[in-house]
Amino acid sequence: MHHSKGFSLIELLIVIAIVGILAALAYPNFRDSVMKSHRADAKAELLRMATAQEKFFSRNGRYSRTVAELGYSALPGATSFSFNEHYNIVITNSPAAAAGNAVTYTLTANAKAGQLDDKCDGLSINSIGAKGVTEGDNKTCWDR
Repeated sequence: MHHSKGFSLIELLIVIAIVGILAALAYPNFRDSVMKSHRADAKAELLRMATAQEKFFSRNGRYSRTVAELGYSALPGATSFSFNEHYNIVITNSPAAAAGNAVTYTLTANAKAGQLDDKCDGLSINSIGAKGVTEGDNKTCWDR
């Protein structure tokens, strides 16, 4: 009797099918974890910028209207900058800012590129520390 030392075609197809099923189940969870880590980076940057705004206010008696005033590299007069390939962060001031006295601010991180598929978009924090989202559940997006 002659015994084969390799795999049969059926065995190989079964293994490929099992690997395909496992990959189909694992990929969505992996993608969700990656988006969650990008969101955590954006939240941390928003908190750093909020701290920079408070420092700026203590020195100047007003909040910054541009990201360059906060020490970020951006075009002069720019109110937004690309934080990374996943978010743009925008500063919005109160209407009094036009007179040169920004008395409030809102920092908003807007998703871009692949991050647009995330369930949380438009993460924001304002001058009184209120956190919000444009799209998604505020508690889920900020607390996790």
